Amino acid sequence: MSANNSLAAQAESMSEWSHPLDDAPQPYQAVNPNHPRLAIKHRKLFMLVDTEGMVPGRNEQGFGLFADDTRWLSKWDMSLGGLSLLPLNRDVDEGFAAHFVYANRAFPGAVEQSIKVDRELVLNDALIERVTITNYSQKTVETELSVIVGCDFADMFEVRGANRPRRGTLLRPVLRGKRLTLGYVGLDNVLRETSVLVRTSSTVSFDDGALRLPLTLKAGESALVEFVVRARVNGKFDLPRTPRSFEREIASARKAYVQFVASTGSVQTDNTQFNAIFARALRDIYILRQESPRGNAIAAGVPWFAVPFGRDSAITALQTVCFMPELSRDVLRVLAAYQGEKHDKVTAEEAGKIMHELRTGEMALLKEVAFRPYYGTVDATQLWLMLLAEYVRWTGDLSLAKELWPNVKRALVFLDAATAGGYIRYGGVAGEALSNQGWKDSGNSIVFKDGTLGKAPIAVCEAQGYLYSAWKGIATVARQLGNWSLCFKLGQRADKLRDEFQKDFWMPEQSFVAIALDGENRQCDSVSSNPGHLLGTGILFPEQEKLVADRLMAPDMFCGWGIRTLSSSERAYQPMDYQVGAVWPHDNGFAIEGLAKLGRHADAHRVFEGLVAAAAAQSDLRLPELFAGFDRTGHKEPVRYPVACVPQAWAAGSVFQIIKACLNMQPDAKAGTINCGGASLPAWLGQVVVKRIQVGGKKVDLMLPLN
Repeated sequence: MSANNSLAAQAESMSEWSHPLDDAPQPYQAVNPNHPRLAIKHRKLFMLVDTEGMVPGRNEQGFGLFADDTRWLSKWDMSLGGLSLLPLNRDVDEGFAAHFVYANRAFPGAVEQSIKVDRELVLNDALIERVTITNYSQKTVETELSVIVGCDFADMFEVRGANRPRRGTLLRPVLRGKRLTLGYVGLDNVLRETSVLVRTSSTVSFDDGALRLPLTLKAGESALVEFVVRARVNGKFDLPRTPRSFEREIASARKAYVQFVASTGSVQTDNTQFNAIFARALRDIYILRQESPRGNAIAAGVPWFAVPFGRDSAITALQTVCFMPELSRDVLRVLAAYQGEKHDKVTAEEAGKIMHELRTGEMALLKEVAFRPYYGTVDATQLWLMLLAEYVRWTGDLSLAKELWPNVKRALVFLDAATAGGYIRYGGVAGEALSNQGWKDSGNSIVFKDGTLGKAPIAVCEAQGYLYSAWKGIATVARQLGNWSLCFKLGQRADKLRDEFQKDFWMPEQSFVAIALDGENRQCDSVSSNPGHLLGTGILFPEQEKLVADRLMAPDMFCGWGIRTLSSSERAYQPMDYQVGAVWPHDNGFAIEGLAKLGRHADAHRVFEGLVAAAAAQSDLRLPELFAGFDRTGHKEPVRYPVACVPQAWAAGSVFQIIKACLNMQPDAKAGTINCGGASLPAWLGQVVVKRIQVGGKKVDLMLPLN
């Protein structure tokens, strides 16, 4: 017996499967970014559908129902009377739920648009869908509702285009009563099943890959059908109970969201458009919260990065710490739980290092990919330390600092070793999964003026700025814990780093900071957005900060929507490329925060207004991960970057970061007060009311400007 048949036999004994499925998935292709998509997400689940709300089942489209880096539904396509539905309306604003409205196409016995079909979906530990079919004609209609159902149980890397030399065994779907089960036994010997329960008064059959429900609808009559789709691993559901009715499940999901909002800081202004953008960002943070095997974190973005990332989680938590400190606490703990323990060349793990990315699908479990987790990041460790220091600054929660202090010490030991040559660097190791390991991680992002790429090992400027901030911040926490020797030691290291950085990274002829030093300590001399992350940190002289701010606001950098990742005067500039000319909201959030700290309020307001205009131009009022860096003049809205994550965590977080920067909120955790001296609001924003900002053990409300 072959290995695959042996696995199938094992699965059959576990779940009474009949036979392996002869049909294999079509070859996987790189996802075509020109297919518009809609996403809903809640907890571990997210669903990616086309603009009609369907999962048509073509590999290059990447649609489906996902959890744990696995696609649990690869086909979910509904029809009535044997014909596709005519889409009329859609609403995915809630983020965790959706509503699609259709009419029928003409079929024998029914004219076109005489039958209305409502599809309501919610993700709440399972996919629960309610379908209401209403006959608005004057006669009885005999018809059939059918749903094409399929599942390839593809790993996320397969969905994105990877074709493995071997896969596990797909099992033939089985319908028992009104429950359809689809199964797959992976090469990891794990049985994965998708259960589709149909709640209906109709009979249910399954043939030719479709669930079929005959319907008889009298004039004015409605039929109700509910589908409950759940994932099961080795015979166990994540959710032990069977989901309740759609009505109760969506009520539960909405109640949870209302409770979340009530626990977080809120912002209301005189500008209704900004209020809607803020509300969207808050909702995005909520739906991007992500469970992991070791705790709760936040997913980087939907669809391809709906997993915990070290850098993305830490930055998002930094952006939002005073609005939702509980999220920061969760992120701190889960990243500490995955802190590196050993040296591993393949995964780039090192003792004390904070991870880059965690994948939990079949390919990661089988070590077919390095992301299990993967530690190839030059800045996540510093950002984690910065987050802890900022969290303590706002909350005064030294108990968490004490809890995580062993992790802090291991992180500091790692950074000591990593900076033995002066700066923290990455690269120069054969076979690394990522060639660039700063936030600009595309292969062409670290570039010289002549267009050539920097050679490893590379020291990017912002990673040094984060290191300076981390040492300074943890020095303060160490002092609060009574560890004066560590406080003094870290302060000295930060000061030394600042002195060396100002000499080695400053480009006098350009009055700017080099994006990086390459392996030969040459300055990668292109003008980029990275130095914007250094403003207000203290690693630059005040005069240097002024010159950097001037350069960031020059026309070749500021395009009107935001600051470009690379100057339009550079040879490598490409406004439609990922990180050599596009605009990233989180990148701009750092720049705005720095500009505000320097008192450059007019400049901060200009960039702020550009981002708000960019969000307002989107139908969902949502800042995407990035957009093209074309000049705003001549464009009514930013040019879309097709494969940008939407929603995306640090893009949503930038809205919080920017409003906090404009208000210049400075906490005194011991006194439970906030000082907003030096606050500066753009005229178009009007009065700002901030509620439930947690400082120390209190929640504080603010109103600016004071009347």
